[in-house]
Amino acid sequence: MAGSLLSFEPPPQDFENQLRRPEPVPAAEKPIRWGLLALLLLACFLPRLWMATVVPTLCNDGIFYLHWTMHLEQGHLGHEPNLYPMILAVLHQLSNDWELLSKTWGVLMATLTVLPLFGWMRRAFNDHIATWGCLLYSIHPEMIEWSPEMIRDQTFWFLFALSIYLLWRAVTEVHLIRFALAGVMIFLTCLTRFEGFFLWIPVVVWPLWRYRALVMQRWKLLVGGAVCVGTVPASVLIAGLLFFPQGQDWKPLISNRLSRATDFLASMEASITKPENAQAIGSPLAQETWSTGKLFKVWTHYLRRSVDAIFGVFLLIGLFRWRHVFLRADQQGQFLICLAVMGAIWVQLWYCHESSTRYALSIVLLGCPYAALGLLTAAGWIEKLSQFIVRCIPRLRPLLLNYALSLGLLFLICGSIGWADAMTSKFPHRQRMEDVGKWVQTEYGQGQQVLTTASTVLAGYYAGSPQRLAVGTHENHLLYQRLQEWNPECVVLMTAELNAEQTEQLLTIGKERGFQPVDPAELPPSCQSGLVFVLAKRPPMAMSKKPTPATH
Repeated sequence: MAGSLLSFEPPPQDFENQLRRPEPVPAAEKPIRWGLLALLLLACFLPRLWMATVVPTLCNDGIFYLHWTMHLEQGHLGHEPNLYPMILAVLHQLSNDWELLSKTWGVLMATLTVLPLFGWMRRAFNDHIATWGCLLYSIHPEMIEWSPEMIRDQTFWFLFALSIYLLWRAVTEVHLIRFALAGVMIFLTCLTRFEGFFLWIPVVVWPLWRYRALVMQRWKLLVGGAVCVGTVPASVLIAGLLFFPQGQDWKPLISNRLSRATDFLASMEASITKPENAQAIGSPLAQETWSTGKLFKVWTHYLRRSVDAIFGVFLLIGLFRWRHVFLRADQQGQFLICLAVMGAIWVQLWYCHESSTRYALSIVLLGCPYAALGLLTAAGWIEKLSQFIVRCIPRLRPLLLNYALSLGLLFLICGSIGWADAMTSKFPHRQRMEDVGKWVQTEYGQGQQVLTTASTVLAGYYAGSPQRLAVGTHENHLLYQRLQEWNPECVVLMTAELNAEQTEQLLTIGKERGFQPVDPAELPPSCQSGLVFVLAKRPPMAMSKKPTPATH
C-alpha cells in the first residue's frame, strides 16, 4: 500500500468536500497507516538531524530566548508570556547544555509536525496527496534550515498543524471533545507565535459552512463551536492565575501587534486623505520612509525565500490546475489564513523595516497539499513527454520506458537542492561571533559586561556576559546613550553597522568613558579582516604583556 501511495499516478480531478456532508463523518473512516507514518517521520527526521550537526552555534534570536528562559527560571515572568521559554525552562532540568537542548527539541518538534499535517491532508484530500505533501515538507529547505535552531517556530509549526487537524476533525465529525482540544491547541499556538490568532478564521468559517449542509446534530456543532471558543478565556484565566498570581500587570499577546496594525491603517488613511501629513504618521521605528514599491520588493523577496522556488512552482501549478477545488468553501479558511499572514508581514516590514523567512512558513504548511498536486501534475507532463519522445525516437524506449524512474530521480534532485540550500546556509558570522566572544572571555576574564548590537549578540553570550546588554536592530542610534547608561567593560560591533561619522562619535564618547579600540591584529584570525570592531576599558592581556618601548 505504501508503494502505491508513493507512486506518481495522476491525482483525481476532484475531492469530496467534507463540509458538505449532511451527516457527521465517521471517525473510523480513515484507518491509521502506521508503516507509512513511520517512513514519513524518518524522511523528516534524517535531514533535520543532519542539519543539527551542520549548525555551528546558536542563532541571534536564540540568545534572546535563552536570556528570556533564564529570567523565567529566576522568577521574572516579564510582561508577555510565551510557551517556548517555559518549555526550555522545563528541559533545562534535564541538561545544562543549552545548544543540545534546543537542537533536540527543535528537531523533535519539526519532525513530529508531519503527523498532524498528514492527518489533516488525508482527510481534506486523500492519502496519496497527504503522502507527497509531507514529503515536500520534509525536503523544504527553510523548514530544514530552521529546525535545529533555538527559536519558537518549530513548536509553533507542530501546534499550528495540530490545531488545524483537530479543528478539521471536530467540524467534520461534529465531535465535542475534539472541539475542546482544538481550542486548547489554538490557545497554545497563540501563546507561541502571534500568527496563531489567525487560526480563529477557520474556527468561524468551517462551522458556518458545515452548519448549512448538516441535517442532523446541528445543536452539537453549535455547542462544539462554543466549547472551542470558550476554551480561550478559560485558558487565559488559568494562565493568569498560574503565572501572575499576585495581580502583576502583563501585556496581552495581541495588543502590540494590534497597535502596529492601527498605526499602519492610520498612516494609510493619512496618505489618502492628507498626503502632506502622511510622513508624520509613519512607522515609529523606521528611520526612513520606504516607498510602496520598495516595500513590495522586499515583501516579495521574503515570501519567495520562505516558500522556496521549487515548492512555489509546484504550489502555483496545483492552485491553477485544481482551482475548482481551491475556490470551494472548505478551502477558504486556509486561504484567509495565508492572506492574513502575508498582510502581517507587510505591516511588520512597514513598521520596522525587517522581516524573516520564518514568518511565512505557515503558508508552506497550508500549501503542502496543493504543492503535492502540482508535483503530480508535473509528473503527468513528464510521462506524456516521455511517451512522445519514445514514439518519435523508438530507440530511446529502454531509457524512457519506466518514466517513474525519471520522476523519482526528479524528486530526488528537488530534495537534494533543498538539502544543499539548507546545508550551505551562511554560518561564518556565527562562528566569527563565537570566536570573538571566547576571545573576550579569555583576555578579560569571565563575567565582563559586554555591550552588543542585534548582530553581535552572540559575542556577548560566548564572552560570558552575565546580562544581555544589546541594542535592537533599529536602536543603533541609541548605542552612545546605552554606552553611558549601562557602563559596560567591552563593546563589540560590526564595522558595517556604523558609518565613518558614527564611528568617530563612538570613539569620542568611548574615550570619555575610558574605552580604547582594540587592535584588529589582536583579535582571532576570523575577525582580523576589519569586520569586527571592539572597544574595551583596558588592553587585552596579550597587549599588557608586551614590553614598553625604551625611551631615550
